[in-house]
Amino acid sequence: MEELIQEYLLDKDNNIIDTKNVIYDKNLLGLNYFDFADDLTLIKILKDIFKKVREKRKIFITTYRCDNEKNMRLFELEIIPLNNGILKLIHKLIKETNRSIELDLEKRSSELFYLCAWCNRIKVGDNFIEIDDAVNKLKMLEYNYLPKFSHCMCEECKEKLLNEMEDFDK
Repeated sequence: MEELIQEYLLDKDNNIIDTKNVIYDKNLLGLNYFDFADDLTLIKILKDIFKKVREKRKIFITTYRCDNEKNMRLFELEIIPLNNGILKLIHKLIKETNRSIELDLEKRSSELFYLCAWCNRIKVGDNFIEIDDAVNKLKMLEYNYLPKFSHCMCEECKEKLLNEMEDFDK
């Protein structure tokens, strides 16, 4: 597994002021970190975490999934408070599994699915299931492209993160 560590520095208003090892870093400077998230629950929870990290001046660590067309990837996110309300975010790849069939992420259907931004499971009916199960159940790979996705947060991940935040408050 290739080591992948991406870093962001955010100002007190969560604007990106510097990056390291981020592919599109020249286009990101000055943009707000939350410009890249659609789910209001996810944004609220992250803003709450950022606020607490700044107030307590204490490091917060959690994990999340971020897959691509070739791999399923688990990342660790470390949020470090610096001076003047600046946060350092370190996204570190900790596990990577190759997909048996590569997905074509450029082609999209008109169908919209909800993807948990933390665990990367897909909402099918009232449940969230692993992406490989969803791919089979929804026959996504029969067309070798994915439907449109909107990020959200499943109840299980929301509960886990709220517990991590509660432990962080202690």
